Amino acid sequence: MKRRKLLTALSLLLVAAFAFLLVSCNGNEGETPETKPSVDTTDSADEGNTDGKQPGDLTIGFNNLLKGHYSLDILEKAFVDTADAIGVKTMIVNDQGAIENVTENIDSMIAAGVDGLVIFGPDESMYSVISQKCEAAKVAFVFYDHMPSEENMVMLRENPYFKGAVGTRDLNTGRNIGEHAASLDLKNAIILTGAIADPTHNARTEGFTAAFESAGGKVLDVGWDALEGQDAINAANDLLTAHPEVDTIYASNGNGGSIV
Repeated sequence: MKRRKLLTALSLLLVAAFAFLLVSCNGNEGETPETKPSVDTTDSADEGNTDGKQPGDLTIGFNNLLKGHYSLDILEKAFVDTADAIGVKTMIVNDQGAIENVTENIDSMIAAGVDGLVIFGPDESMYSVISQKCEAAKVAFVFYDHMPSEENMVMLRENPYFKGAVGTRDLNTGRNIGEHAASLDLKNAIILTGAIADPTHNARTEGFTAAFESAGGKVLDVGWDALEGQDAINAANDLLTAHPEVDTIYASNGNGGSIV
C-alpha cells in the first residue's frame, strides 16, 4: 500500500486539475461530451521511489510556464490549493516563458529530490525527453493542460513512471467555434494562434479549420506565434491587409483566449 501513496496523491491532483478545467470550460452549462476535459491515466506496478513515505512527507514539483500570466497562474493556484488540502508539499518553478527552461527546471526539481512531477509540456518535441528523464530518475510524472498527441501518448504509456494527463480536448474546442462561425453564415476566416508545435493551439487550429471549411467557409491564412496581445494585433493587421474579404477572426493565442 505504501508504494501506491504517491500515485494516490498525484491522482488526486490530476482530478483537481480535471475539475478546475471542467469549470473553466463552463462544464456545468450545457456541456457536451465533445467539450469535456480529457483525462488519460495509467496504473502500472512501479509507482516511483516513495520509500514508504506518508503523503505529508511527499514533495511534488510543478512548473508554471510563465508566472504573471493569468491563465497559467490560476492553474498553479489550483494545484497548490489541492496539495495543501491533502497535506502534500510542493515545489514550484517558473519557466519564465522559455521552452528550454522546462527541461532544465525538471532536472533541477529531480536533483532536489521531488517524489513526483506535475508538468506543463508546451511543445510536442519535449514529451520524449521528459519521459526519459523521469524514467532514469525513477520519478512518477503527469502532464496537465496540454494533452500530448496520440503518438506521444503511445510512447508515454510504455513508461512505468508516467501516470496520466489531463486537459481539454482542444481539437473539439476549435471545431465547436468553427461550427458556430459557420452557423452565422461567415465565409472567410483568418486564425491568430500560438506556436505551431504547441499541441493546444495546433489542435484548435485544426479543429476550427475542419469544421469551418466543411460547412462551406474558407480559412484564408494562419498567423502563428501570436502569443501576446501586440503580437496578435500586428499579425491581424498584416493578414487583414493581405485578405480584405475576411469576415471572421479566430484567436487562440495566449492572453487572447479563444474567440470569434
